Amino acid sequence: MSRSAVTLPITGMTCASCASRIERRLNKLDGVTASVNYATERASVDFDAATVAPEDLLAAVESAGYHAVLPASPDAPRATAPDPAAAQLADLRRRLIVSAALARAAAAGVAALVVESDPNALPFYLARGAVRIAERASPSTGRALPLLRLSTG
Repeated sequence: MSRSAVTLPITGMTCASCASRIERRLNKLDGVTASVNYATERASVDFDAATVAPEDLLAAVESAGYHAVLPASPDAPRATAPDPAAAQLADLRRRLIVSAALARAAAAGVAALVVESDPNALPFYLARGAVRIAERASPSTGRALPLLRLSTG
């Protein structure tokens, strides 16, 4: 009889009853002695490797409605976990780019409204290099109206 021990990380537990349910399910297997800790979300399992395969332990946890994985062997190459700080930085960068694009569009819209409502404001924006002018025909009168575009440089 060859005894083996494994510690299984378990996800999906929400209370001590969940840990108890998993522990009972594991202990029903022949040659298995298990202890599940809700606080650490881990199951310490001693089992007879001749009668129970590690995959059977996972199946027992899955049948109870939870998820467990076998720990990686020490010889196996470890995959690098994604850095949470890098993921957060990428999310912030994406938000900044979207916000800048929306702010630019809003500024162009406001400038166009100001110039259409008060054509005398146009020199103010031109002097600061904030806009460049194109013309478009008014749909109602056909007369040329200034079309403002934000300067890109």
